[in-house]
Amino acid sequence: MKRIFIILLSIFSLTAFAQIDDEKRVQQLFSQIIEGMDVIDTSLPQINILIKKGEKSQAKSIIEKSLKEIEKIEKDRIRLAQTEITDDNIPSLAQIQETKSYLIYKLNQLQYTNLCIYCEAKLFDSKYEIFKNELQGFLAENNCSFVEDVQQADWVITINASAREGNTITTGSFVTYFSYVDLKLSIDNKANGKRIYQNAFSEKGGHTHNYEQAARQAYKDISPKISTIIKEQIQQ
Repeated sequence: MKRIFIILLSIFSLTAFAQIDDEKRVQQLFSQIIEGMDVIDTSLPQINILIKKGEKSQAKSIIEKSLKEIEKIEKDRIRLAQTEITDDNIPSLAQIQETKSYLIYKLNQLQYTNLCIYCEAKLFDSKYEIFKNELQGFLAENNCSFVEDVQQADWVITINASAREGNTITTGSFVTYFSYVDLKLSIDNKANGKRIYQNAFSEKGGHTHNYEQAARQAYKDISPKISTIIKEQIQQ
């Protein structure tokens, strides 16, 4: 009889400890969910402010961090639902998923950077549209899209470029012609109206046919350099 009593007491004790342990786990889930959602809810206005200021890279970093956190919160809420314990202070799974969808929507908005490019490039007396197309080709590889309406742009890129004749070098029966492309570049943040970059460049190109081909080569050589500068500036 005594042995049976001891066994029953042991079972009761284990059950009581298990219940206490379960309660601790539930309270831990409560705390993790509430604290995590408070942090995310606080970050939402900050994200929108950063986007309006044109600071997309910082906004994107906060969103990505928040999405990682909300994945954990979502799993905790599912585990909590399995305990059949309710609390009016705990956000529902639907509310958590609504916030998650909003963050994903904001992240998708930031996947592309809208550029409005004003480019006046001249090949001596003629317009040289190829240069703008080459620039856009390089920039498109970095999730940049292009708009004509400045109101839709994140950044306004202004380029003025022209070609001029240089010298020639004669080697035996071969003549090499040299031309220069002089270029001015400015980059403006549309969100705050600030000019973040301005500079001037010259590029030398050579060709054995004539000055025009030499100028085309100079434009070809300067295209990746200018696109790299633009990418670096708009990603800061």
